[in-house]
Amino acid sequence: MRNQLTPLGNFLRPRREKLGVSLGEMAGKLKVSSARLSTAEIQSDSFPFDWIEGISKSLELTPKEQAELRAIHDQRYLDKLNTSQPKFKELLHEINQLKERISEEGFDELR
Repeated sequence: MRNQLTPLGNFLRPRREKLGVSLGEMAGKLKVSSARLSTAEIQSDSFPFDWIEGISKSLELTPKEQAELRAIHDQRYLDKLNTSQPKFKELLHEINQLKERISEEGFDELR
């Protein structure tokens, strides 16, 4: 029986398996241990932002898939917000929606 996957695991594992990329190979591309990547797939909802670029390049993700991966990353922080702060949560949601509409070049200029 497979362990229940985190949102990252649900996103990442089927894509890398479809391409024949092992856990160890993917971990190597991200410059982390296989254990660290496995933990991110099955236990912890936490993963560093810089993984997004490595995963995107390694699995040749489309812009839409990259946005989905960023949303998975950002959701952890949204979930940690206290529900008594709905305005802040709403603002973060709007920012994420705007990020999806701006091209990467335009987004880089904003940074």
